[in-house]
Amino acid sequence: MLAGLALAATSVFAVPSVPALAPVPATPAEAVPGTTAAAVPADPYPGDFDVSPFSYPVSPPGPGSTSTGDASSTPPRNPAAHPPRDVRPSESAAPSESAAPPESAAPSESAAPPAAKPVRPVKRRPAVDLRAVQRRLEALHYVPGPANGAYTEFTKNAIWAFQKVNGMAPNGRLSHRFMRALAHPKRPRRLTADRSRSHVDIDLRHQVLTVYKGGRIRMISHISTGSGRHYCEKGHCGIARTPAGDFRVTRRISGWHKSPLGYMYRPLFFHEGYAMHGSMEVPNRRASHGCVRLPMLAGDMLPEMVRNGERVHVHH
Repeated sequence: MLAGLALAATSVFAVPSVPALAPVPATPAEAVPGTTAAAVPADPYPGDFDVSPFSYPVSPPGPGSTSTGDASSTPPRNPAAHPPRDVRPSESAAPSESAAPPESAAPSESAAPPAAKPVRPVKRRPAVDLRAVQRRLEALHYVPGPANGAYTEFTKNAIWAFQKVNGMAPNGRLSHRFMRALAHPKRPRRLTADRSRSHVDIDLRHQVLTVYKGGRIRMISHISTGSGRHYCEKGHCGIARTPAGDFRVTRRISGWHKSPLGYMYRPLFFHEGYAMHGSMEVPNRRASHGCVRLPMLAGDMLPEMVRNGERVHVHH
């Protein structure tokens, strides 16, 4: 009897067998809290980081998520709107080619912003006292103009002349080398063995004119001589060369003089039509038709220092 009751109870409470369901692949919404997200959505606004000083290959992960480098190129599906399909385990286990993450999604070393370089303190040079420079140049018999602290054209011409005499490139800069040379200057080179107490040296190589009076230097000036080019202007053609040799001042003209090739200010002629004269244009190169151009201030001082008959040495 007991055996019959047990058999009856088993038949009443027995659970009917249910066919096994295929396992459903987990989606990011079904991930267990506290674990790493399986995928990061791709940047929905590509190109937004182009305006940033740093460039990232993909959008950086948002707060509360961790990038694993396996982000898909499409956003995750909503499980409620798209119920899982009944697929066999073998199909869901093998990833398809379309599910493979793009290579650009994998974080690379360039994804991190570059480390900021340490900023080195800028060494500032002490300000140069231009008035002191002008006074020093004037004491050395250059022609910088008034010592008013203004970097004028006359000051630049005087700096050019000083730099050429002291073996520097004539760039007009008040560099450390220039300031050291200003404290220990060199004398202009003598062009001849002439020991006369008063004469003029015209250095064609360095483009510098030096006036000697009473056996001492009285003026050093930047000059511009013949360019060496062929010219043909106002019916006059020739080669723009300054004659080299030993000459004497033959004549002079006061004020402005209009020559066939241009204007001269207070010219001192030393060979035929070639003269030393003031000019409004005395560039840092050979540019004349053959005359010796001086800046206007030096051109105004020269006739007061040099007399007719005094020697003029023009050499390379």
